[in-house]
Amino acid sequence: MEHSEKTSLIDCGDLSTSCKVGELSVLNRSKVECKSMSMQPIISERSLREYIRKDLGVENPYTGNFPQFYDLLLSSGYVDHEESARQLTRLLGRSRSILEIGVGTGVLTQELIERGHQVTGIDLSEAMLQQARRRIGCHAELKLQDVCELNLDQKFDAAVSEGGVWFFVPRCNRLMLQSHLAGVGKNLQALRKVAQHLKPGGKFAISIHEANADYSMPLESGLFLTEFHRELKRGIESTFSIHTADGVILSHGVQKFATFGGAEQNRLFAAAGFGDARVVSGTDYLLLERH
Repeated sequence: MEHSEKTSLIDCGDLSTSCKVGELSVLNRSKVECKSMSMQPIISERSLREYIRKDLGVENPYTGNFPQFYDLLLSSGYVDHEESARQLTRLLGRSRSILEIGVGTGVLTQELIERGHQVTGIDLSEAMLQQARRRIGCHAELKLQDVCELNLDQKFDAAVSEGGVWFFVPRCNRLMLQSHLAGVGKNLQALRKVAQHLKPGGKFAISIHEANADYSMPLESGLFLTEFHRELKRGIESTFSIHTADGVILSHGVQKFATFGGAEQNRLFAAAGFGDARVVSGTDYLLLERH
């Protein structure tokens, strides 16, 4: 999971104020600044992992009862979608046709629609899409699709991944690509599908989020989100729970993200049909353009 408002509990380091294409240095961004909303984890990683190990319903964190808590995370400052929509409109221009990848419950979608965009959103979770349909109604096309098999009868001005499939995090003063998809092959297949659904010169905006860190964050209604991360051989594992102040777990999940460094991510983008990646000053996005 990704968020914009919690405090990173690791040293952000000396973040660059410029971007070298290919190295993808981090600019000054709100999503990597240290903030005061979060705290040290208030439940232990060991107890959470033990609880999850005994629970058989954890394979997909976006099923089960998690979608009912998703909007609670957003309303508590987990992601500022109003600001995201403002930045995207600045990057992409007004009244654009936009493909949103990993639409979730449609909060960003709604903000984009209110700014005059025509949005088509895809997601793998029917439970998330049901909430998005209740929020948006007939004002956007929402489809249950796998981005690796994306098949829409339309080409778009732009595509957006606000963490739904891909996102960037700062690491060692560089941006590391994280993906919900496993391995180079699936990521290349999916990126090619995105490129095929863009008009020539179409833009692809991928969000930049805070560095991975262990933390607890207070939510509305007296609940908390706690998240732990650990490094895998070729990725990151995120274990999270929504729980009460005394540690009663209400929802939980485990996500594994593939990670790609600068050279590897650039090869992926080029092979998929995108030009050089660039970070736009004053935004939380990396921008690609289809050849």
